[in-house]
Amino acid sequence: MAKEMSIPRGDLFGSIGTKIDYVLAGDKVYLIELKTTDSSDNDEQAGKYLEECQSQEKSFGDKIGRQLLSILNKKAVFNLKLGGHEHWTNETLRTAFDLILQKYGVKSQDGHCAEQAMALIREKRWTQSKKYRSRKYLYTLGKLVDYPEKLWDKQMEVIYLTPDGRRTHEGIEPRSLKKFVADLPNRHPNDELAQLLADIIAAIYLPEKAGK
Repeated sequence: MAKEMSIPRGDLFGSIGTKIDYVLAGDKVYLIELKTTDSSDNDEQAGKYLEECQSQEKSFGDKIGRQLLSILNKKAVFNLKLGGHEHWTNETLRTAFDLILQKYGVKSQDGHCAEQAMALIREKRWTQSKKYRSRKYLYTLGKLVDYPEKLWDKQMEVIYLTPDGRRTHEGIEPRSLKKFVADLPNRHPNDELAQLLADIIAAIYLPEKAGK
């Protein structure tokens, strides 16, 4: 659903700091941190993600939704004047997106918001300007708006993928990248991308099995 999403520091929203690698959605919103080497594991980092995001009292909207909207709402970014974040809901995501596109004379289209966001980002070359670089998060907002289910109230789960599934934090169940990817072709036998991913991981971590 998104990648490199900013995690707020406590209840201080709007400051771009720690980021989570990937965000997936299903029955929950899953925050995926990918560690390709054991040396890149960081227990303190895992603890922060757990504390900020995995509490049953905090939903995706409470933390990640408010963080994203707070960044886009800043005067130096899009100056949307959305009001206090305590009143924001899933509908605020769409409201913010519509307001941003209206600033540039574009009407949002259902199911194509991420595509529209990318086109505008490229046209304005925001990623090439340090001053306007935070505007690239419009694409993330577009992805959330396009998602067919309401995300705001979904609970979150942090998943750490490490090469061998080494535990990084007491409260986070580790997942082995080698075991997870090795079983992909069996679970998705007709998916060429699943086979490609399995082959890549095998070539990196299990060279003796690569190509077999």
